Amino acid sequence: MDTDSEWVFVYGTLRIGASNQHRMKGAEWVRRGLVTGRLYEVSWYPGFVPDDEGVEVVGDVYRVGPQLLAKLDGFEGLAPGSMRGEEYERARIRVRLDPKVDAWDDLPDDVDAWVWVWRKPVEGLLEIETGDWLDVERPRQPSWFTGLGCLGLLAIPFGGMAMQGFAGRLGLGMDADLSACLLLFGAGAGGIWAGVVALRRRERGQPLQVLMLAGAVLWLFFALMFLSELVNH
Repeated sequence: MDTDSEWVFVYGTLRIGASNQHRMKGAEWVRRGLVTGRLYEVSWYPGFVPDDEGVEVVGDVYRVGPQLLAKLDGFEGLAPGSMRGEEYERARIRVRLDPKVDAWDDLPDDVDAWVWVWRKPVEGLLEIETGDWLDVERPRQPSWFTGLGCLGLLAIPFGGMAMQGFAGRLGLGMDADLSACLLLFGAGAGGIWAGVVALRRRERGQPLQVLMLAGAVLWLFFALMFLSELVNH
């Protein structure tokens, strides 16, 4: 990254997971950011207006070099060397770095970042009350994969106990232990897959998805420990 790179805050189609994320290639993502104001749905893209009485508008904070910054100006309709276009103007705004993110870094609580601010009238535009453009471009989906992953993980203890019970009756011994290990491993891998799909689909119930992923990783850990014990014996 260039030493003369700039802080940039994007809140619309340039965000991670949005349709023009690819235009941020070469930028250094820093953390999710928050600004106070109002977000409007213009068309396939939004417009942000600073307002101290508004909501928390969600976006991404980047470090951007001068060449990419110029390209982003062009994307936002600004002429070369100009800070103002027909729809947007580039202005420095205080952006709070999301305190909910447990980042292992020494970043400040907030930064002065470039933001492309909407400058045309907002009458007739739909205000996005959540302050999150992804709620418009990629609405949250029903929690099908979240539920599937949780049910699969919850079924494992009962399945393991049932397997051990049948193994005791049939005298399967080591075969039953190996089957239990494979069951744990499959449950962990399946839970991680379901959790990743749920996050990509922006399913409702994100805290539950985080717990599901944690449980899936735990199942994989137990499976590996179980497999190690089987191999050593």
